[in-house]
Amino acid sequence: MENNAPKIDYLKGIRDFFEKGLGPAKDFSYSIIRCDAEGATIDMPYQADLAISKSDGAMHGAVLTTLVDTCLGMAALTKSAGTRPIATVDLRVDFLRPSKTNRDIRSHCVCYHLDGDLAFAEGTVSDKTSGEILVKAMGTFMLGTKGPDFSKLQLKSERS
Repeated sequence: MENNAPKIDYLKGIRDFFEKGLGPAKDFSYSIIRCDAEGATIDMPYQADLAISKSDGAMHGAVLTTLVDTCLGMAALTKSAGTRPIATVDLRVDFLRPSKTNRDIRSHCVCYHLDGDLAFAEGTVSDKTSGEILVKAMGTFMLGTKGPDFSKLQLKSERS
């Protein structure tokens, strides 16, 4: 059986892009825990300025959606063993419960099917402390769209 797992060199490019280069990832302090053909895992620390309100403390739904979309896309990209740019075609997000104040969150996603230029992924966002699932999501991604080629990516901080 042929091993189609991505090469480590561009996995580092993918990781660096998502952690240091992509706006939401950088702005929300994502930490990539896992990024390979078996799935993606991203941790995000609690940030009071991203809460719905100061009295409530729950992270805003758009923040949770951005996290899971990023993680789903990363899972799709690494499963496809490619460096081609991708775009979200369809995203379904089910909010099961709000996050809790001062609790970090984790998204874990897997790509379960590839079909030509389409990738299908599913995942969750959970409370990192309790493991309680906050969000379930499914996404469809188009491979080979306009955007960064991860095999040629060079971050601004690396250019001299």
